[in-house]
Amino acid sequence: VHAEDGNGDEVVPVLLAGNVNICRFVEISGNILTEEGDGVGLTNVFLYKDGLFEASTVTDDNGYYEFIDLEADRNYDVEPVKDINYLNGVNAGDLARMSSHVLNEILLNSPYKRIAGDVRPPNTINSGDISRTRQLILGDVATFTDVDSWRFVTADHVFANPDEPTSVAFPERAILNNLQSNSINQD
Repeated sequence: VHAEDGNGDEVVPVLLAGNVNICRFVEISGNILTEEGDGVGLTNVFLYKDGLFEASTVTDDNGYYEFIDLEADRNYDVEPVKDINYLNGVNAGDLARMSSHVLNEILLNSPYKRIAGDVRPPNTINSGDISRTRQLILGDVATFTDVDSWRFVTADHVFANPDEPTSVAFPERAILNNLQSNSINQD
């Protein structure tokens, strides 16, 4: 027997030791996108329920993911992770743009570009970031030890200071407390 609870959510009665309990199920879905709106395929998306690992999936070519048949009234965290191919899209032009930024000549024009350029402490783009990126391009290093090759920010986040987006921690996972109904567009 399946029914709806008036919110469009499916309600399934469950018989446990002679008692009938009503379980509501919800879904979480969304898209992992670049700043330009392109889907980021092959991103691992991890789901945690009440702080414990629950499930994982991988985004499709358009960056879409979904988790279905989840218990309502629980706390969920959704965390995208992609840590492969550090050289993807990185070239000498990036070094020039980073240098211009550090010299205050032409600043990187978005918080996302500034996050991408900040590859090592201290949470601001400086000559150390340029040096580390140069090492990557030259093949002296294959990865960055302080950051993953991809960083993610929840789409609804508003940076307190877009000029220094890494000066304060930004949300790299969606936190959905006491989830009551479907939560789509968790981008």
